[in-house]
Amino acid sequence: CCLMQNADRMGDMPTKESDIPHVDPKSSGTEEDEDEDPEADNYTTLRKSSAFTLQQFSKNYPDIVFSIIIHHLNAMLESQNMDHVEAAILALGAISDQDGSYDAIVIHLVNLVPFLIQKLDCPSKEVRATTCWTLSKFSEWIGNGSSTQLFQLYHQKLVARVADPDQSVQEAACNAYSSLIEVIPVEQCQPLLISFFHVLNQAVDN
Repeated sequence: CCLMQNADRMGDMPTKESDIPHVDPKSSGTEEDEDEDPEADNYTTLRKSSAFTLQQFSKNYPDIVFSIIIHHLNAMLESQNMDHVEAAILALGAISDQDGSYDAIVIHLVNLVPFLIQKLDCPSKEVRATTCWTLSKFSEWIGNGSSTQLFQLYHQKLVARVADPDQSVQEAACNAYSSLIEVIPVEQCQPLLISFFHVLNQAVDN
């Protein structure tokens, strides 16, 4: 199969309206350059490039990266500034791949996941979208390692975000839902999918 390119990985990250575009030093900045790659702004931003760099560090130095940034993450997650909260959630998701700092993070999930689930109701659409993306990294733990009550709460909140008024949140929620369905036992899927498609139909109708 084809290997995922760096641009694809960055494109998978949630986008903010305030993202600073990444400027290609080889580009002349003309309209012709923009026409050549109309999708470039979907992933080449300073914010996404920073998260991607952090992600790569976590793959090479998983324990060190987590031990260095954990205190910064805790402070930012408790901030009243939603931009700081969103950035911390993005950074957490960036280092949470299975081949990244996941093993160092997993012991904290019993506290982290309930906290993040609460953020799915955050007034900030950027926080909601990024939280969906980050929680998707913990689908295996939520689907098979957490309590039934926590799983049901996450499923309920995630389905609600599928009908979110913001399109970027809807997309992030659908992607997170897909990740969750992939890891849970087949016999559990049918009743879950019924409620999912019910909400999805309502979202389409609206």
